[in-house]
Amino acid sequence: MNIKLCCLLLIGLFFISFLNAITEVVADVPDLNIFQEDFDYFQKTLRESHPDIYTNLPEPAFNHQVNLILKELATETDTLHFLAKLKQFSHLLGDGHTGPFYYKEETLFYPIIVCWFEEGWYISYISKEFAEYVGSKIVSINGKEADEFMSILMTLCKGENIYWFRETVSDVLRYSSNLKLLDLAAEDKALHLVVEKGEEKKELILKEVERCNYINVPFKGITQYQNVPYWGKALPSDDIYYLQFNKFRDTTSDNPEEEFYNWKSFLIQSFNCIDSLKINNLVIDLRNNSGGNSKMGDILLSFCKLPDSLATFTCDVCISELMLKNYNKELEEVKKMLEEDLNREIEDFTMPYVIKQVDEGIRWITTEGYINQQIGTLGQNLIMPPLFEGRIILLTGYGTFSSAVMFATICQDNGLATLYGTPTGGKPSCYGDILSLALPNTGILCGVSYKYFRRPDYTRDPSDSLYPDVWIKINPEDYFSGKDTVWGKVREDIQNKAVPEPREL
Repeated sequence: MNIKLCCLLLIGLFFISFLNAITEVVADVPDLNIFQEDFDYFQKTLRESHPDIYTNLPEPAFNHQVNLILKELATETDTLHFLAKLKQFSHLLGDGHTGPFYYKEETLFYPIIVCWFEEGWYISYISKEFAEYVGSKIVSINGKEADEFMSILMTLCKGENIYWFRETVSDVLRYSSNLKLLDLAAEDKALHLVVEKGEEKKELILKEVERCNYINVPFKGITQYQNVPYWGKALPSDDIYYLQFNKFRDTTSDNPEEEFYNWKSFLIQSFNCIDSLKINNLVIDLRNNSGGNSKMGDILLSFCKLPDSLATFTCDVCISELMLKNYNKELEEVKKMLEEDLNREIEDFTMPYVIKQVDEGIRWITTEGYINQQIGTLGQNLIMPPLFEGRIILLTGYGTFSSAVMFATICQDNGLATLYGTPTGGKPSCYGDILSLALPNTGILCGVSYKYFRRPDYTRDPSDSLYPDVWIKINPEDYFSGKDTVWGKVREDIQNKAVPEPREL
């Protein structure tokens, strides 16, 4: 009898604990300090301005994290530590556009950049005095196995998948305040690395610096990265026009009255060159493109022969006070704009309010008039090239993010292009379009997504990344010898007429 009673009591206690866990609410904390006030403002703004802040972190878990952080901040006195707490919280949200922006207060940093391969973590850039160790595998950092150390650091990265965390965690490694918060810092504040070079191991001790000259091994040949938004070159002997598209941002306009004037002028010259040389393969390199204004992708596609209709993104929009403030609009103005865009009447609502754009099936748009709409008046002043009817190949990588992923997604979902490379750092369906806010006490600038973009072929969701049609493993030996494995495979497949046909919708 006693045993049965004990069992019943245990079950009852477990049920009560479970019920408390799934119904936890944010505790009312009196007399908040400045960091608690800022965090409370931040989390409340996310709830009011994001289309679905609980997607990756359900509301009970969200509330639990808020309570934990408010409690931890009760004794906080350091702004950089507070910033790291914001980053940890944002990491859990699974949205690469929501969280604190870059905050420049630290003037000292460790002179190193690392990168990930399946074989482990390697030194990609390092200060000149350690130049011989570029390409060395990292065995341990501050006494911890390298993969374990970097995995802990990733908790300070906001993003949508493991590929983006691996791509961006190197910047977290460079600042000692991040290591200190996570109990990863060495007592002498230096960064202690054990690396493998050949068959021997060596300890490197990196101290913080104010500036440094980095040493790295760039790709050899045409695909070497250039720090400009875009550039291109014809390679007639390979039947390729190579376009390195690094940012969805135009250069300073030569004609302020025409939006994206330089980009359109560049594309007219490029496609005229393609036509004159009868080039059949357009290779667009998006591997270092972290996004920007998605209209630039629309403009690029308008130079290509498109099907009569395209499947396009649908979008959910959160209307909030912050959204109106960011755009300096009245509610009625926004409502009217959305009614015109969605082609339907929107009933009166109170904010915050999420307008969902969900059709019964895939949303199609006609491409008639699409080209002229994107080119604008530029076509009246310059000789427009014929529409490109050849093959489009996109190169993607872990650094492909935001608008660059959206561009690649619309190409893959509509069968417009074949993708080569590695998975993207962003999801094909994602949150985006950022509203900015400044925290009232610390002034730290943060962003919050107010839209959810649903990929054209939503039947392929859920997907943590846009995966290439030809997934190419990159090994450190090739990379650090300056060999571009992805580019080599593309050239080989074009030469052998072995490029896979794009996927069909």
